[in-house]
Amino acid sequence: MSFTPPEVSKDTASSTAAGTGQNTPTGAASTRSDAKEPARFGITHPITTQEATEAEVLASEMLKQELEIDFPRETAQGLAKREEVLQELQRIISEWISEEGRAQGVEASMSAKIVTVGSYRLGVVQPGSDIDTLCIAPPHVTREAFFTVFLKKLEQNPHVSDCVPIPGAYTPIIKLKLRGVSIDLLFARLVRSLDDGKDLEEAVKDDEVLRDMDDKSVRCINGYRVADRILQLVPNQDAFRETLRFVKCWAK
Repeated sequence: MSFTPPEVSKDTASSTAAGTGQNTPTGAASTRSDAKEPARFGITHPITTQEATEAEVLASEMLKQELEIDFPRETAQGLAKREEVLQELQRIISEWISEEGRAQGVEASMSAKIVTVGSYRLGVVQPGSDIDTLCIAPPHVTREAFFTVFLKKLEQNPHVSDCVPIPGAYTPIIKLKLRGVSIDLLFARLVRSLDDGKDLEEAVKDDEVLRDMDDKSVRCINGYRVADRILQLVPNQDAFRETLRFVKCWAK
């Protein structure tokens, strides 16, 4: 299992532009262009399609060098540790879900799933930054159990520290550190069980999953849905991530 931000394909059909002919005298045929417009991403046209000049490319590279000083990327070693921590968190969650099922006498084949949201899912990670995560739980597991039973399980884990629940937040959250890595953990409860073999991450991208879901779960799960949608809509993910890094650096 990998929590690496997805590379979303950018297959976008190019639209055919029908050029409108001008009105002509009777008996003269109006003209129509069959030329096709270039592929367009998102909902708006680009400001310009002109290539950058050498001077602009050089200026961009100099700016990126400054960014690496003020807002460096996470190292490969740091990313590997984060992946290990996320996998460990998934194991802890899965174990708790199984315990909840046995306690309720529920033979649920569906477990919970940890997915990343926010900047981490968008691929913008800085050394020392936290990981925004979301626990997507099956219908038999409640938010109350998440903030009581699961919280106690976290507090008893020797690798967990600084565990702070905030159940009254607009998006209820548990803040913790797992093996020294800061994690913000959200919770969303599905209303209906998924069909056998259906991928949970793909299923929650369907608007149907929001039907009858409580408001807090909707807000939490939309963090995942929106991040994925952003990656689908941007024409150049690398350029988007660089721009996002600049914005986050400026906001600091």
